[in-house]
Amino acid sequence: MRRTPAAVILAAALAACASMPPKTDILARNTSFKARVVAVAALTGGGREDALAARALVDAARRAGLTATSLDESDAGLAGTPISLDALSDPRVLAQVRAATGADAVVLLTYEPGGASARIDALDAASGDSVLRATLTPRSGVFSDAPDAARSAFAALATLAGRPPTARLDDIPEP
Repeated sequence: MRRTPAAVILAAALAACASMPPKTDILARNTSFKARVVAVAALTGGGREDALAARALVDAARRAGLTATSLDESDAGLAGTPISLDALSDPRVLAQVRAATGADAVVLLTYEPGGASARIDALDAASGDSVLRATLTPRSGVFSDAPDAARSAFAALATLAGRPPTARLDDIPEP
């Protein structure tokens, strides 16, 4: 009989851990850079999933207090252009991004196949310098898909905005 309450407590603790936000490791950050407007893209290896993940990344950026636009949208002026860190090293591409979106920074989500982790890279849209690199690791094993990883980028994006990440009522998972 005594083991039943302990088993219930253990099960509740494991369930709470599974619903915890992912671990966010900030690998590099330019503390003097603060973004207000970001252009986002997701690199997942699949066209449709890229678009879904980019939309989820836009939502996470907005929750972090940023104005966000997806580079996958046709009105961003880059539809059909392959987006990568290499492509964004070209000053003409960055100028095109700034002109089309008014972005201070370009944020890329790279999703690892299998969902073990995801990476956030943010570049200064004016200079092309890296202003943030972060790794997202789910606490429950793996991300279910790329949009799930993108939704988890809130803490890294709040850091980019110069705001410490704080939990809002909307961010607390329901049991």
